[in-house]
Amino acid sequence: MGEEHVDPAAVEALRGGAEKERSLPIQRGVLPPTGPLRLADTVLIVVFLLALVAPLVDGWLRPSSERAMLAEQREPSAKPTLALSTESLTAFPKLFNAWYGDTFGLRDKLVRLHNLFKWFVLDVSPTPTLIKGKDDWVFFTWYRTIDVYRGVAPLTPKELEDWRRVIEYRRDWLARRGITYFFAVTPVSSEIYPEKMPERFDRVGPTRRDQLFEYMAKKSDVELVDFTPLLKEERKNDGGPDDFVYYRLGVHWTDRGILVGYRELMRRLQRRFPEMQPWTRSDFELVSACDSGDSWAWRLYMEDLLPQRPFDLAPLHDRRASFVLGGDVRGDKRRYEYVNEDASLPVCLLVGDSFAEPMNEFLGENFSRTYGYRRITFGADLIAEHEPDVVIQLYNERCFVSQDPVHLLALAQRDLGPIDGDSRAAKDDETTPDDRPYARFEAASDVRFALDAKNGSMLAARGAAKIERREEAAHASFAIETHGPDDGFELPHFDFPTAGSALLRMDVTCPCATTLELRYAPRDGAPDAEASRSRRILLSQGRNRLVFELDAPEAGGWWTLSPGRVEGRYVLHALEVRAVGN
Repeated sequence: MGEEHVDPAAVEALRGGAEKERSLPIQRGVLPPTGPLRLADTVLIVVFLLALVAPLVDGWLRPSSERAMLAEQREPSAKPTLALSTESLTAFPKLFNAWYGDTFGLRDKLVRLHNLFKWFVLDVSPTPTLIKGKDDWVFFTWYRTIDVYRGVAPLTPKELEDWRRVIEYRRDWLARRGITYFFAVTPVSSEIYPEKMPERFDRVGPTRRDQLFEYMAKKSDVELVDFTPLLKEERKNDGGPDDFVYYRLGVHWTDRGILVGYRELMRRLQRRFPEMQPWTRSDFELVSACDSGDSWAWRLYMEDLLPQRPFDLAPLHDRRASFVLGGDVRGDKRRYEYVNEDASLPVCLLVGDSFAEPMNEFLGENFSRTYGYRRITFGADLIAEHEPDVVIQLYNERCFVSQDPVHLLALAQRDLGPIDGDSRAAKDDETTPDDRPYARFEAASDVRFALDAKNGSMLAARGAAKIERREEAAHASFAIETHGPDDGFELPHFDFPTAGSALLRMDVTCPCATTLELRYAPRDGAPDAEASRSRRILLSQGRNRLVFELDAPEAGGWWTLSPGRVEGRYVLHALEVRAVGN
């Protein structure tokens, strides 16, 4: 065989290609992992896997009672069931997401970490329900509290007149029966401690409370009670930390503030009952409270890091009034009853919100019986049952947002009846308050949403509610079975007007007297926004037909509706929304 010839140029080309291939990773910037890098990658993978597995392990090992949502004062969403139907398959993903979001393992720990980061690092409130003020004060945002405080959400002239009419109607109806009436208002905490508010919330006008009291002073002879000047005077006596007239981490007044309100009410009552001897500041000693009082720290999972040590007023003498255990609770009427050992004293009926509840104990010392109800109004049934000598309605000034005076007047005329021999209410307008909203609704032609068999299937149940479609003679209706005050449904999305307002008409049958609650978010608000607005309407047992108005910019987002605070079966016959101009 002959000698094989090797081309030197080809050998060199092959050698250069190999060198180029070996250098390619370096040219691309890819380095082989070294020991430290491999360890870091391993740690990252392990941490990632632990983060995925930890909630599952916590859900298995830690009892659900330790992960309960008691601090948030609500029940978790119910675990959904899956059925082989279009409605169930459509609604299941959303219901499952709500349930799992409320119950997954480590939820409470993660919520706490989120809140700690926002409060102590970002220096903001972790929830839109609150504003973080100076020196760890908190201020409520619901019911447009901040807007009203700043004066950018005033009452309209019509609303002022409607409030005058309803207050005068109550006063006149009671006066015809020899009953003394007071309408009393407590301010929000930012009104008493404005220096604790963030500086960005400047004031540009009067509050709704200021407006109404000025209007009533000019237009009416009803004696209203405003505690604001006296509370501002009392705050000058603030002592050490957490010795205030309002809770620093809450929204209510402390014992010192309540005593100021009690003293003012008694000063006015003494005009009719001069024999009354109210308690004074010297009848109490200021002692450290046994708990943290009204505090949002617990609801934020931060009570250990945001302590509040308020003070209570402890009486130096034995109380003459005792609380009657097992007070009557009927429907949405929460009752507090105090009985005095002196049966010769007059009887008091106190109707109000959470600010009124602690006032019962103070008033109980000067009345033979004090009946307190947490309600927005009263009817002839309560007057006949308790035969009071005095009726006091006491609310926080947020009532001028949450309560509709037109609806209140309609309830007063229905539940109290006519004022004997007095026809002024009928002369104020050509139509009654019941007729005016309905007339405006019928005149509006811009229908934005109307419940029917087609879109009714898109109602999303909230909480433990169950929705059942029913056939009626003319159209379909929907039965909503509830088991708690937050159960209800969410409306499907519809185009809400961007200006003006909207009228909502409802036709609903209730198993008992209760309160309907409509919750909604501002335009572009998220469905889980805690800063949602709320509107409450009293309903009677049986069928209720009502119309009420909502401002378009405020109600342009999602809507959820709880038909009643009492467990039962509600039937929604009709629900329609129409837009109206300014």
